[in-house]
Amino acid sequence: MSTTANRPGKKSGIGKVILIVTVIIIIVIGVIVNIGRNKDAVSKPAYPTVGQILKTGHFEVTVNKVEVVQSLNTGSVVADITVGDDSKLLVFNVTYKNIDAESRLIADGEIHISYNGKDYNFDRPETILADGYGLFMQHLKPDSAKTFNQVYLLPKEVTGIAYYMPGRAEKEQKIVLGEIK
Repeated sequence: MSTTANRPGKKSGIGKVILIVTVIIIIVIGVIVNIGRNKDAVSKPAYPTVGQILKTGHFEVTVNKVEVVQSLNTGSVVADITVGDDSKLLVFNVTYKNIDAESRLIADGEIHISYNGKDYNFDRPETILADGYGLFMQHLKPDSAKTFNQVYLLPKEVTGIAYYMPGRAEKEQKIVLGEIK
């Protein structure tokens, strides 16, 4: 009689063990899936876009406006630029604010575009001798800002998402300029 009374309890105990093991397996799978999601979030950083601030070691950098043109009217007849059919001008207005405690030199920066599986790097802006264009070895005093236009000459066929990497920024500090056509 005592063996018959113990059997229903054993079945109930095995059911509880199966239930606990199933719950543990579900929890482990959930943890593994979330770890995979967190790795994806870390590996694909979200870069600031036009109008948003990128904070570097010494500056807050904001790209205010971006355009692609065939000719540029600078307001100075000697500084105006018109390019041929094989080129285009990437023009963007940018503001640098010195957030450091001492004067800092502003550096030009680079444009990065991936096109047809190849990464293109444009590291020299056009030299335009007109007010509001380029840097020309300018220092910014602490807590001051400067807004100016940068102009890069690009081959006409190069298209894709363009990134601006401000001068003296870390390798992964970029601003998305948008799609360049």
